[in-house]
Amino acid sequence: MNLNEWRSILLIAISTVFLSVLMLFLATFDTGFNYRVSISWAFGSMSLVVFFGLYLISKRIYSEDPNDSKSIKDAITGTMIAVYMMVITFYIFKEVPTQDTELVGTIVAHFTYLVGIVIVSHFGSDALKSKLGV
Repeated sequence: MNLNEWRSILLIAISTVFLSVLMLFLATFDTGFNYRVSISWAFGSMSLVVFFGLYLISKRIYSEDPNDSKSIKDAITGTMIAVYMMVITFYIFKEVPTQDTELVGTIVAHFTYLVGIVIVSHFGSDALKSKLGV
């Protein structure tokens, strides 16, 4: 990879981080709206920004084969981890009106299992591919 490709990757990474932080700021900024609406929009917007940012970065790094699924797999795993960290951070540190309900605890617990499954399948499929020589 040459210097221009690394610069474009850096620009995509900086843009992704900036837009994600902007989404978090807008979610915590008190505009008089119900917090659940702004937090849900921030989670959805941030997940889209992170997914496409990671996909573009991964696609530029692994640009050898256009049919390679590694880019999409990396983007899905990275997005799941980023959204999970955001959900846990809001659940622990931010006062959310529905925080004390049993449903929220159940959703966070099951989302933890889901993120674990995605991470294990991401690294497990790479190990299986290298073991089988595919």
